[in-house]
Amino acid sequence: MSNNIKLVLPYHYIQKFKTKKDKKIMVALNWYRNVNFFLNNQIKKYYYELVREQMTGFKYDKLQLYRIDYKLYYSNERSDMMNVIAVIDKYLQDALQKVELVEEDNVEHCKEINCIVAGRDNENPRVEIEISEVIKWRKNISCTNYFVKTKKREKI
Repeated sequence: MSNNIKLVLPYHYIQKFKTKKDKKIMVALNWYRNVNFFLNNQIKKYYYELVREQMTGFKYDKLQLYRIDYKLYYSNERSDMMNVIAVIDKYLQDALQKVELVEEDNVEHCKEINCIVAGRDNENPRVEIEISEVIKWRKNISCTNYFVKTKKREKI
């Protein structure tokens, strides 16, 4: 695979009702810990469809080792980046397995996840995602070994 895969996912979901007003849900950990199985499964399918639609028409090889970079565009300054990214990451990686881009979403394959707050966007809050292949991965490296081998350890 030569090019990185770029996706854009909203982090709000509109729950539709027949007899009452639709409800806008912020898909984040605070919501996720209390959601019922039926709604969680419905939203998981929603994110799978978004990923599948954005990947349709592109040729790609299955990734053995990969990394994911997230850019959060928030609408509310009280948003907690990791509350949002944690749930989006869960749904995304499940979808990547289902579309057969990755073999597994465990630590043997997903080697790195980075996230940043990219800015505020009141009109279109979203998470921009870039998935890239990792060619080589350094095994068995630890902070202690790194500092001992490279320079004198400093007390923090």
